[in-house]
Amino acid sequence: MEQFIVFRVLNQNFAVSILSISRIIPLSEITPVPDTPDYVMGVMESEKQVVPIIDLPQRFFDQKIEQTGQTQVIVMYWNDLEIGVVVDEVVQITQFDETQIDTELEKITALEDAAEVTPIKSFIRSEKGIILEIAANDIFDMKGTLMIQDLIESYI
Repeated sequence: MEQFIVFRVLNQNFAVSILSISRIIPLSEITPVPDTPDYVMGVMESEKQVVPIIDLPQRFFDQKIEQTGQTQVIVMYWNDLEIGVVVDEVVQITQFDETQIDTELEKITALEDAAEVTPIKSFIRSEKGIILEIAANDIFDMKGTLMIQDLIESYI
């Protein structure tokens, strides 16, 4: 059984493999970066690294995050680099049995012909409802990927 971090964005639970996670940190001072998409909050320093910070509710649902005492940043490995994604709440670290994981993504990708890349890797059935597993490397489309890579390279 694989371990996952389950987190909440708006009212939806998501999961990402713990192997994709570097660390979880509190949201602190962010330096805004001009000429970036709305979902890029800016950059912040973490463990002597400059990390781009992504507003995941803005990226997925076009709604800016409402910061609360439970808002956190999940620093994850993304294309051999690190990015921070801001989430409403980290719910738990847990394991799911293979029988709970449904990887038949045709159920959603068939809905939109233009969907080249979906961040959804699988559907996980749990006692709390369906959890969407995301693939860290597929959070952005090609344009977003190039922009984030350029942003990181400018601070390395």
